[in-house]
Amino acid sequence: METDLLVLIDGEQYASFYNDSPGWPHPDCEREAERAFRDAFVAAAREAAEWDFPDVDAVEAAREAREEARRQAEVRVTSAQLFDDYDPPGTHFVYRIGHEVEASRTRGRHHAMEICKRDWWELADLGFDDDEEVRRPFMRPWANAVETWAAEDPDGLWAPPRPIEQFTPAQWQAVVSKQQGHQRIFGSAEDAEAHLRPEQGVSLRPWDCSNQAGEIIGRVFRWWHPLGDTVRLAVRRGDRWITYLGATAFR
Repeated sequence: METDLLVLIDGEQYASFYNDSPGWPHPDCEREAERAFRDAFVAAAREAAEWDFPDVDAVEAAREAREEARRQAEVRVTSAQLFDDYDPPGTHFVYRIGHEVEASRTRGRHHAMEICKRDWWELADLGFDDDEEVRRPFMRPWANAVETWAAEDPDGLWAPPRPIEQFTPAQWQAVVSKQQGHQRIFGSAEDAEAHLRPEQGVSLRPWDCSNQAGEIIGRVFRWWHPLGDTVRLAVRRGDRWITYLGATAFR
């Protein structure tokens, strides 16, 4: 580990920062930590891809394990120990050397389950009420893609794929087939959004749907309301945007 990221407390070295991410601050165990992250991500993705529905208890347990790994790495020291400064008094955290592997492992499991849960709910909002329609065409192919990503050179430090990061033609056809209601065609995404906007609700940030070539093929709009989110899709066809006013889901 780079010397400027280390501190010496009572003759023992500690890390100045908690690190559960690849790359900076470049610990000596970086490759081992990245491999731990990837292996845990793959195992969790395989598990989550077979859910009957998003297991929020499993996601919470993974989050708690991640927090526990951080607590186990923490060492509380005083300002006097850390800065040789007695005024004002205070306490700080430093971290045990080598904590990065367990930190990355627990992060990998939590990360995989969290994005699976989130994207599963996004698909439910787009009309997929049958969990098998989510599991078979979306989550199982995603788990395979995760294994391919994990086998790549960890020095690349590429982020893992998401279940609905890029839609295959079959997946997108399934999404569009779920949209019901009167069609309207608009010349811009802004006009489509204005048409789809419900009478009540706070607009949240939309997200774009892309195909495997990275082209935007649709946009999902969401409005928050205490009784549940309103979610609507606009499908892009060339320069036009097609809306389905009946395509609304609440969560």
